Amino acid sequence: MQNSSPVDREKIKAKTEKSFQGLKFKEYVNNEYGFMVTYDADLLNMANDTQLISPLVIKRRGLKGLPVFAALVDDIPRGMALEKSADYLVDFYKKTFDISEFKITTQKPIKLSGGLEANYFEIKWKYQSLSLLTVGVFAYKNNKIIGAFAGSTEKTSVEYLALMVKSLKFIKQAR
Repeated sequence: MQNSSPVDREKIKAKTEKSFQGLKFKEYVNNEYGFMVTYDADLLNMANDTQLISPLVIKRRGLKGLPVFAALVDDIPRGMALEKSADYLVDFYKKTFDISEFKITTQKPIKLSGGLEANYFEIKWKYQSLSLLTVGVFAYKNNKIIGAFAGSTEKTSVEYLALMVKSLKFIKQAR
């Protein structure tokens, strides 16, 4: 069931695009796996992020630690349907941050630019005393799960986080 009309959605889209016009973006290109993604240029490569935890291929974050933007590449877990790929990130978070409280609030199929099917999701979770929100997009290509995700406190705009993760785009791989 939809809560807005096509006209309302166009107004919301125009307002969202306008509110992010001042942002500068950087592009991350991964020629090995053939994808690119853009992220807020103000997010930094912190010194302790130089040793990435597999399956991460890039990680950037705000000066105070949040927001965080990351992309990953991994083998597709056996039997995992694309529409359940948010579970993959929840499992990653459980191993990395020792979380126990989480809720996948949104999970829906989308098409990336270029037409590839992807899974868009939003997860609310708690880490220590922080209430956090993560937004992500995962797709399958060449037997790999490839995705981008961004997280911050619940005060951060979902649209801001989604703008980065929905920029996931597949390109021709370098040979």
